Amino acid sequence: MSTGKKPAVAAHSVAAIRSDEDLARATRELRSLMSSKGPLSTADQKRFQQLVNSIEKYEDIHYPIPEPSHAALLEHLLAAKNGGLTKLAKATGVSLNDVKAILNGKRQIGHQEAKAFAKYFSVEPSVFNPGHK
Repeated sequence: MSTGKKPAVAAHSVAAIRSDEDLARATRELRSLMSSKGPLSTADQKRFQQLVNSIEKYEDIHYPIPEPSHAALLEHLLAAKNGGLTKLAKATGVSLNDVKAILNGKRQIGHQEAKAFAKYFSVEPSVFNPGHK
């Protein structure tokens, strides 16, 4: 027997999110479903997915998250790997001056550099150049 209140599909469910007010209602309903004790019913699972999709669609339009700059991305990966600039330059064959220029936002990462950085950081090259596979 569950001790928590089991969510049910809300009577005032937001069909499509058209405003920040709708977004707030949908977010509250989603949080309620997420905090449910025990497994969700089939109807609640379906509603959960509808809410996630609607919230993502609205936020993609009204609150887009910009892609990180090459500098920010490289800085993050370096910090996560606990690596230094000299070590990165030596391991990838990208000159130290070019690495510094990328980190200072003075130049972008080229296709060959993307391949070298991807190998070094164990990620796909498309992480650095979204159009690159």
